[in-house]
Amino acid sequence: MATSPRTLSLIRHLASRPGHHEVKADFRDLLVEEFGAELGDIQFERFIEVRSRTDALIGRTVFEAKKNLDAERKDVLRKMPEYLANREAETGEKFVGIASDGLVWTLYALDNDSLLELKSFRCDPEQPHAFLSFLDGALALKSSLPPDPQTIRDELGAQFPIAPLRVVYAKAGSLPAACVVHDATMVLDHMLYWAAPPSGAEASYLMAILNNETTRSRVANLQARGQFGARHFDKLMFTLPIPRFDTKNELHAALAMASAKAEKIAAAVSLPEGVRFQRARRLIREALAEAGVSQEIDRLVAQLLDGAPKKRTPDARRP
Repeated sequence: MATSPRTLSLIRHLASRPGHHEVKADFRDLLVEEFGAELGDIQFERFIEVRSRTDALIGRTVFEAKKNLDAERKDVLRKMPEYLANREAETGEKFVGIASDGLVWTLYALDNDSLLELKSFRCDPEQPHAFLSFLDGALALKSSLPPDPQTIRDELGAQFPIAPLRVVYAKAGSLPAACVVHDATMVLDHMLYWAAPPSGAEASYLMAILNNETTRSRVANLQARGQFGARHFDKLMFTLPIPRFDTKNELHAALAMASAKAEKIAAAVSLPEGVRFQRARRLIREALAEAGVSQEIDRLVAQLLDGAPKKRTPDARRP
């Protein structure tokens, strides 16, 4: 689908980080030009509370323009929860927030009382369709973007071709949850992070680390706080000193073996029909603790993160 010269001009200008007022004006013009919004539907400088106001409201989207989003991220993280909570309380509907300096666009939502970053996108004027696809998904205003191969690649391209082996973990929640996926027809939701390890042993190694209480406890002070305490993981796990998997490292091999054992125990747990996932996970944790596997993995992960000396097994190819 051809993009109009006016839209291309707006995208180029936005990508130059033109400043707070021009980002707001270009966003308004883009909504009208490309997404068919009515000017009367866009509310500018809307007061959310006495102390603050957002730059624009359109549909169920709160928009906040910035001169430089990287430098002003703290201001967004402070104000956006207030904006979204107020609109949701007033309307009874869910809202999303977009903060942008024209070049970087970040999408937010509230999960309970915590601000969750859903997606971040960098505007490239050489790829206008990708930028419009991002906005289309964020704003849910335009129905004219076609479900053609280009749109699918823009939205889901990182997953294709689908790897036959993936480690997947949930970015949200209060307890870490990771699993191995062998289904090459499964497309993953945006609330999941994934990696495609080259071997089952490496997948087991990652599973041991990501599902572990030791790992969770060491990122707890970095997590958002909600009504029930620390929650959401996003990429916090990877602030820890997790070494790359080494098949010749005895500690890595021990973690992979313990993880594989835990997977077999978990698969053998009998779950009542219709059981809710919270209880199912609790039953599995209890079975792993009873077998002593979770304690073993805790100990091994602590050694790994504390920088235990690497012990390499002899290379069978060497004399």
